[in-house]
Amino acid sequence: MKKRLICYLALVLLAVFALGGLIQYGMLSQTEITVREETLSGDVAAAKGLSLTLEVQKGAHLFWTTSFSAEAQPAPTTNFTYSLQGIRQPSVSTVNFSSGSLNGGLSTSLSHLLEESGNWSDLLIEPVREIAATLEPGETQSKIVAVADYWENYPMFLQLSLPDTGYYYDDNGSDFLTTYFQIPVPEDLYVSVSVSLGADGEDISSDVQPLEDLEYDFLCDGMVRGEWIYLSLSAASSANRPDFSHIRDGYGIYRIPVPQVDETTLNLEAIENILPFSAADTEAVALEESPWEGILEIFTVENGRLRLRLLDEATCAVVEDYWLDADEIPAVVQNEDVLVLLFWDAERCRFLAYARENGYYVPWLSNEMPQDNYFWYGFTPAFDGTHLALTYSLGEHSDVSAGLQVYDREGLAYHGRFISSADSPLVWLNTYNPPALRWD
Repeated sequence: MKKRLICYLALVLLAVFALGGLIQYGMLSQTEITVREETLSGDVAAAKGLSLTLEVQKGAHLFWTTSFSAEAQPAPTTNFTYSLQGIRQPSVSTVNFSSGSLNGGLSTSLSHLLEESGNWSDLLIEPVREIAATLEPGETQSKIVAVADYWENYPMFLQLSLPDTGYYYDDNGSDFLTTYFQIPVPEDLYVSVSVSLGADGEDISSDVQPLEDLEYDFLCDGMVRGEWIYLSLSAASSANRPDFSHIRDGYGIYRIPVPQVDETTLNLEAIENILPFSAADTEAVALEESPWEGILEIFTVENGRLRLRLLDEATCAVVEDYWLDADEIPAVVQNEDVLVLLFWDAERCRFLAYARENGYYVPWLSNEMPQDNYFWYGFTPAFDGTHLALTYSLGEHSDVSAGLQVYDREGLAYHGRFISSADSPLVWLNTYNPPALRWD
């Protein structure tokens, strides 16, 4: 009886898994994807002439590209492809520009921690070592220390990854950037350091946390464009701002050349300040790609007002300069025809749109956005001179469907969703690219 029950249960499970496999196979073997429009507000006629394209995939082998009119005429068309070898997403160059950490912990062995050669340069490691050296097995000790007793200046670090060439670079423990930027640690900056030694007398864990809410911290930003690494610094808050007055070449936007193929180290000594400006007047800085080759966008908040500079990378000259109607750094959505600046708070999202006319940006619309499941980094714009369209990924099970908003000079004219049949609980498909958008 027991054996028959086990066999019965095994057959049931086999049938369930086989059915699930057949369902997934049935979905994955489909070459067509359907799209259903759902109007949330306005009239879809405002999207007349607008075409969308959705790209979805399963792993690195199955790909569907579906194009359709926002008015659903004509019906969607899907291009299905299969790659036996697999197609991987292209890697991008990345830069990590950072300062020493005063928030966090580590787990290691006591012997490794006490080795002077241990690579702990990005952590406030000295007080951790001092406490660990006095511990008995199973003991924990905590201590409040002044950071300035260990660091005169904030240590600065730079790492660069160039995946296309397979090269990786860092500053090799050099203190050049620390000396160059020379950002002093305040005398009244304290942290709590807690260190525990395991019962085996070898396992070490530690935790370092700043006291109170003294925000002496600052933000480091970096970007790789062509032959250059661009760097910026800004205060994390308007109170207790770091002292940027000792930087060797002054405060501003910095760049370092990307190493050539035959070079094995970063040429840190070649750093230059290509756009000096006032640290006292500057509250925030952000670097952005532009739609044009050789042009870098630099956003700053200066004396409570947002500023945008377009910088010619060849000459390091500012070719366009705008004061904008905002007081914070935005998320940026743009193409060659329009610049859209998104601003978020806990309850709403608003945007400023600037049309490109005769080679310059001019205000076009300021508006709030309707509630939806947004990812701030996933918007795609299209602008035809009279209508601005914004699309973004969404979905109930995976983000393979699209939301669409169309604005005219009066405000929101249409808000809808285009639900893809690829958004299914039975098989998980994904996308690496936001929906594409164009006016026909």
